[in-house]
Formats: sequence, structure tokens, C-alpha cells
Amino acid sequence: MNTEYNKKIPFDGDSKSAIQAARSVLMNNNFKVDFPSDSEVIANGPGMQGTKQNPLLGATRVHIAIRSSSMELSAELGGVRRMRNFLFMFPPSLALFMSIVFLLSPMPRFAFFIPWLAVSPWLILSPIVSKWIKSRTICALDTLLHNMKSAGRTG
Repeated sequence: MNTEYNKKIPFDGDSKSAIQAARSVLMNNNFKVDFPSDSEVIANGPGMQGTKQNPLLGATRVHIAIRSSSMELSAELGGVRRMRNFLFMFPPSLALFMSIVFLLSPMPRFAFFIPWLAVSPWLILSPIVSKWIKSRTICALDTLLHNMKSAGRTG
């Protein structure tokens, strides 16, 4: 799964207003924002810890630059990667741990397989949830760009 996202859209508005809008949104979501110029913002985010958080947190590094006639966003989707790794690693790890416990306890040997049956749905669910988290983050980044473009028009 690619954990980089890049998008470029046309822009002909006030770069200072657009960057200020992005800066405000990112700061309100606990990103550490560097503001090198009136046409650029670089932000590092805390990352996503769960699906109930703002999907923008799926991006851990965001760089937005406004050039002469375009607005460019590049993002590292580190929060998405972290959640994907958790979804793919936790269920098998839990099943392995429980299987070892069952093997060491005075239980019938077939009990070893019970945890694996319990986590087997995650073989299907993990990729689906991973893609859903990534698509939500990309949608949030696209919305940020759209709102920046709108803020630049009225500025």
C-alpha cells in the first residue's frame, strides 16, 4: 500500500489567506506547523491512534505549497500506515499468545485452534478497514485543499 499522497490543483487566489486557512486547520488538529512563507506550510502530525479521530490525522507530514498558478499538497500517510500495521499484526499476535496459553494449560489440544478461528474474520476485515482509513484520510486532505482554495478566493 502506497503511503504517500500528492495532489495538484489550479489556484489563482490570495496565497496568504489560503495558507492561513490550512495552518489554522492543521494547528487545531495538533499538527506542529512550520510556516516558512506566505505561500507554503509544512506540518507534522501526531498520527492516528484510532478510527474515531479526525481522518486528517492519517497524515503525519503535510507539505502545501502555492506556486504561480497551482496549489500542491504532498503528504506522508504515516497514521494510515500505523493503523494498517496494527490491523494486520494484532489479531495474529493475539491468537498466537492465546494458543500458547491454551497449550500450556490443561486443556484438550484442539483448544489451540480456537483463537485462530476467533481472529479468522480479520483476514478479510483488515484489508477492508485499511482501505477505508486511507480513503477517509485522502478525502480529508482533498477537503483541506478545497477549503484553502475557497479561502483564497474570498481573501
